[in-house]
Amino acid sequence: MRFENKAVIVTGGSSGIGRAICRQLAAEGAAVTIFDRTEEVREGGRPTVTEIIEAGGTASFVPGDVTAWDDLDRAVSGVVAEHGRLDVMINNAGILRDKTMLNMTEAEWDIVLKVHTKGTFLCSRAAGRIMKTQGAGGAIVNTTSISGLAGNFGQANYGAAKLGIYALTKINAQEFARAGVRVNCVSPSGYTRMVSSIPGVEMSQEYADSYSSVLP
Repeated sequence: MRFENKAVIVTGGSSGIGRAICRQLAAEGAAVTIFDRTEEVREGGRPTVTEIIEAGGTASFVPGDVTAWDDLDRAVSGVVAEHGRLDVMINNAGILRDKTMLNMTEAEWDIVLKVHTKGTFLCSRAAGRIMKTQGAGGAIVNTTSISGLAGNFGQANYGAAKLGIYALTKINAQEFARAGVRVNCVSPSGYTRMVSSIPGVEMSQEYADSYSSVLP
């Protein structure tokens, strides 16, 4: 299995795309740590950690905030203490506060930039430092969005945050290369709980079915 004996942290891994990432990594042999605010029980389903363990995988949950350094230090230290190393950090946590520019409040702007851009910065720094100390390299994967790469109506805060993550990825890839740490960025697409919170967004059954195999 590709991730056998690899220790991985996934932020925002309790639901949506993060949940799918966690399940796939565990199926490939990774020891997955979900770093999220809550390990939610979804309608008709179990928490992600329980699902993974029942399927024969290895997973744990650490509650915390991606914008809080103490929470991150506790999560990273816990993974190293339990598994002896950290191999992969996947920065997936995110929120939406969609409004048109003229209707957006300062608080709605600030919180989205804080969670996405500052959160990715802090998580990448925490992971990069421990990977450099370990001396065996590693990987950091960030999550951007088409809203940042191409723009999307009503998402000035989200788009700015996601484009910032793209720039952060490019720069970190250069800086972390000397420690053997690869830094990459993905722009996934899917109808998740976060997307469903956008006013006016509706999903047809055909669209839902098209993602059923990607986001179980």
